[in-house]
Amino acid sequence: MKIIISPAKTVSKKIESLNNKENFSKKTYEILERVPQVRLSSELFKAFYMYDGLCFKNMNREDLDSKDLDYIDKHLFILSALYGAVRPFDLISPYRLDFLMKTEMGNLYKFWQDEIAKKVLEDEDLIVNLASDEFSKTIKKYIKDEKILNIEFFENVDGNLKKHSTISKKARGKMLYFMTKNKIEDIEDIKKFNLDGYSFSEERSTKDRYVFIASR
Repeated sequence: MKIIISPAKTVSKKIESLNNKENFSKKTYEILERVPQVRLSSELFKAFYMYDGLCFKNMNREDLDSKDLDYIDKHLFILSALYGAVRPFDLISPYRLDFLMKTEMGNLYKFWQDEIAKKVLEDEDLIVNLASDEFSKTIKKYIKDEKILNIEFFENVDGNLKKHSTISKKARGKMLYFMTKNKIEDIEDIKKFNLDGYSFSEERSTKDRYVFIASR
């Protein structure tokens, strides 16, 4: 089982850079060559700690011990328009690029083709999708529906179900924290997620789509 998440535009200012030599993929170097607006500093950071958006803030990273980090290292991929499929402790530099940006290279989905999917899917039979549509699209095109579990979060406000990016980003981070702390290996155990008032909705869920709702 692998877990996929989106990167974040916000970068942490609390971590120190590492004095390692960069070791990016050929495709990353090609983007840097052909897209002049993407410029990297010489500073390198562990990806899991560099990103600092809502999803990452809600992972409670400061609360993770060595066994938790082993789980993260084994299961997690961060999907990036510049770096491809990033492992949590890969060293990368801050950047501003997503799949929807217009660049001299044209369509970045077409540029990456199936390379991101191949890296994530290697020797795996199930993907837990905690990424946005923009980023999970790099995987979904190359995998059968039954091999990817999509997870959605809603808030019940006065009887109305609401879903928007802020709700989703926060809840995805909490779900990853829950899975990490409980060392989830069986997707049935994901249904036990109960942080921040969320509970599994049996009636709205399907085999390949788990829905969680929190009353507000």
